Amino acid sequence: MLDEPVERKRFEIPKEFQEHLESLQDKKAVEMIKELCKRVEELVEGLGISEQCSAFITDGDLAVSWRDYWTEDRRGTKLVSSCHITWGAWLMHPQGTPEFMSRALLGAKGGYLHSPVDDLESFFWVAVWSVFFNKSNAKKRSDEEEGIRDDLVGGRKDDAMRDIVKLKRHGNNSDITYWFQPTLREWWVKVRHRDEVWSEQVLDCEPGGANEGYYLPHFHRFALEGVVDVLEVLENRWDDELSWEGWTGPTPLA
Repeated sequence: MLDEPVERKRFEIPKEFQEHLESLQDKKAVEMIKELCKRVEELVEGLGISEQCSAFITDGDLAVSWRDYWTEDRRGTKLVSSCHITWGAWLMHPQGTPEFMSRALLGAKGGYLHSPVDDLESFFWVAVWSVFFNKSNAKKRSDEEEGIRDDLVGGRKDDAMRDIVKLKRHGNNSDITYWFQPTLREWWVKVRHRDEVWSEQVLDCEPGGANEGYYLPHFHRFALEGVVDVLEVLENRWDDELSWEGWTGPTPLA
C-alpha cells in the first residue's frame, strides 16, 4: 500500500534475530546465515535505499511467523504470500490468488511444506504483474506483450517467462517493458536456481522425522539468500534500466 513518504528507522537486521541464531544447533549454518545478514545490509547500504518510506505492509497480522510456525495450531486459515492456506502440520489445500503464488504451491497435491522459497517466487510474480499490467503501457503495447499478459492471466507462468526472456527490446514494446525486461530476465534465473537448490539440498536430503531443528536453519538461509538475489539484481541494473527517467514515482496498476 502506498502512502506519503515518512521517515523510518535505517534498515538493519534486528538484534532479536541475531540473538535467536545463537540458539540454533547447526553452527555451520549459523555462520552462513550471519554472513548473509551482513551481505543484505551491505547491499541495502550500497543501493542508497532511502529512509523515506512510501509504502507499508498490509495484513501483516495474518502472516505466519517463523517463530511459531512449528508450534501454533494450524487448523485455522492464514494468509501467506497472497494465498490463503488451510494448515495442518503440512499444507494441504492452497487457495487464493494464483497469479502471485509459486508454481510449486499451485501444483501441490498435499503433503507440501510452504517455505520461504515460495514467498520469494511470489514476490517475483508481483513484480512481473506490475510491469505487464502497469497503467503506463495501456496505450502502447506490442503483440508479444499481449501474449504474455494472456499467459499470465491464464496461469501459464512458464510460458509467460519463456516469452519474457526472449522478448527483444524494441520500440514496439511499452516503455516499462522495454526498461524492466532485462531485470525480470536476470531475476528469473535466480528464482529458478533458488527453487532447484532448495529441492536438491533440503527436500531431497530430508531425514526421517524432520522437524523444526532441521528446517528452521534452512528457512533462514534460503530467505536471506533470496533477498540477496533480488538486491544483487537491483545492484546490477540500477545504473541502467532502473535509473530510467520514467521512474518518477509509483504508477497505479491498470
